[in-house]
Amino acid sequence: STLFPYTTLFRSKKIKPSTGHIYVFVGLRGTPEENKLRASNIWHLPDADLDASIANMHADPMMGMAFIGFPCAKDPSWAGRFPGKSNAIVITEADIDMFKEWENQPSGKRDADYQDLKKRLGDRLMRVLFQYYPHLEDKVEYVEVATPLSNQYYLAAPRGESYGLEASIERYTTHHMKFTPRTGGIENLYMTGQDVMSVGVVSAMMSAVMTTSSILGYGSFSDLLTGRNLMADLIATMKKDGKSKAQ
Repeated sequence: STLFPYTTLFRSKKIKPSTGHIYVFVGLRGTPEENKLRASNIWHLPDADLDASIANMHADPMMGMAFIGFPCAKDPSWAGRFPGKSNAIVITEADIDMFKEWENQPSGKRDADYQDLKKRLGDRLMRVLFQYYPHLEDKVEYVEVATPLSNQYYLAAPRGESYGLEASIERYTTHHMKFTPRTGGIENLYMTGQDVMSVGVVSAMMSAVMTTSSILGYGSFSDLLTGRNLMADLIATMKKDGKSKAQ
């Protein structure tokens, strides 16, 4: 491209996509309180050796660590929107190569072998869930399993990755990576999103703060001395607008 210099981070072959995941979405009968679900997450580590757990998981998603969360227990509006129901999600890592033979089959119409593999993976992760919450076994109303192919189709993630670029040493040290919303070479073009900083939802959110700060000219040394702060100014503006509308 003539717009972006060769050193643009996406041209770096050292920076790879992040990992993909297998997700099991579970619908449950009963409220979060009735099912005694916790708001905090569970990390299932079958081995005291964390490195071994991760290695086993990458070698075979039927083994290794898993994540368990209950979105319903974190959402204060859940009871009003979904009375008498609750949900869970169980996640483990998996590379898209495990599903390579089905990559070119249409989403939602992949063959029986793919569906069988999804069921076996889902059953394994459901056993992990029941290990911690055995009383949920007779509360399950539906189970939906997603693989890296789901991310590839719905999110246009080339390798089915869940977190954009890999959080590797190369990503944070190479000159190809620019930790700034400015792209360089294109006037008034700014970048934002998780890959400008790190991975995940919090990174995407803070990237928006960084980008906005850069556009509006926040973050200088004088701001540190005067206490000028983007978030404080935004809150003050919102309160001022609220009062104006009320009047």
